[in-house]
Amino acid sequence: MLLAGSGLVYSCRPDADTTAPEIKSVTVDGMESDSHTILAGEIMQVVLDLHDNENLKQVKVNVHAADDGHTHGSGSGAVGQPNVGSWSYSKIIDIAGQHATADLNLTVPLDIAGEWHLEVMAIDASGNEAVEKVVNLQVINAELPVISVVTTPASADNPILLPISNPTFTLNAYVMDASGIDSLFLQATTEAGELVFSQALDAGDLTEFYSGNVDITFPAVGLYDVEVRALDVNGYENFWMREVEVQ
Repeated sequence: MLLAGSGLVYSCRPDADTTAPEIKSVTVDGMESDSHTILAGEIMQVVLDLHDNENLKQVKVNVHAADDGHTHGSGSGAVGQPNVGSWSYSKIIDIAGQHATADLNLTVPLDIAGEWHLEVMAIDASGNEAVEKVVNLQVINAELPVISVVTTPASADNPILLPISNPTFTLNAYVMDASGIDSLFLQATTEAGELVFSQALDAGDLTEFYSGNVDITFPAVGLYDVEVRALDVNGYENFWMREVEVQ
């Protein structure tokens, strides 16, 4: 536990408090749910409701990316697509009494999209830890370029499988952005991060842009990351990514 005082030991006293505090609710913009859809750039209101049989001490709130495969409790931890941009937040709030509330206003960054976790932890004055609560935040950002990709071979699988006898992968990317598209960048890397293909395309500030067919031939058996990254004229960026396995 990362909260101050959680290492104190009280169990030597027969009358020690061993009852954990409880995080009764976590509401986001007035709604209590395990998952929320929020907009990039908005101010998100978080309200916490906490209870203890004797005396609360601290509550910790943090926001962290959900796209690194980690889990909280049960679940695979898998996400469909890596996040765009970064967002992290951490705050410890001192509280007291048998019942406390905490209100926070968090500003969602303007340049992100994807999935984040809002994690809430608490301890009481005796060092007992509450069961953490974790809320999923799905961030939507209409300002980012929209990327659609058609691949050959066409496959919904990830990784996409290719035989070593024909290790060529073809993609055709379509990008749309109302502000104008500056450029498109395509690349393929090995698991170790070694670059095996790259191509940059000037989109000429068009609001719609096609890459045309781009062939990527992989040099050997192995697992590769293929990425299409689009940048608009305002500096907003989005990307599409798939794994390709040559076997």
